[in-house]
Amino acid sequence: MGKTVALVVFGLIAGFWFLLWFMNRRTGKDFAVFVSQRGLVRMAACPIAEPLGPGSSQQGVECYQGNLRPDTPMTIIFGSKRSGNVYVHGVPQATHEARLGIYLPATVKVSTAWLSNWQSKTTAKQGRFPVLHAAQTADGGHLLVFFGAAERSVVEDRLREVEASL
Repeated sequence: MGKTVALVVFGLIAGFWFLLWFMNRRTGKDFAVFVSQRGLVRMAACPIAEPLGPGSSQQGVECYQGNLRPDTPMTIIFGSKRSGNVYVHGVPQATHEARLGIYLPATVKVSTAWLSNWQSKTTAKQGRFPVLHAAQTADGGHLLVFFGAAERSVVEDRLREVEASL
């Protein structure tokens, strides 16, 4: 009886770890296919100093240069931003939130109404992955930052939303 229980528990634990490994592997492949299909190129550094909005740095951030559509260059920014602390056994541990940024350089002309529309969405905080930041950058470009993971479906939805708004 004891061996049977031990084997069942071992099987469940092993199955759980296999599932995690499989899901992580699938996500990595899916992301690589997405980057390839969109013709994105990883950049050594992001084109703006605060790639995920005010108070962020380039540490732990990945930027990919590409086109939103043939005549519209953009940079997709993946990273996380510290959101606070959680205490584990009395010791503070930093917590981070996944962020997705879309940067349009100054060569992409957008109206003030376009930016105002995105800024109004930052106060609404609606949807599964709301807009957290929308602003004109120091170089005249525009940065939109969304809450959310770097899952292919999420990134594609945000790109479609930005493209439709132009």
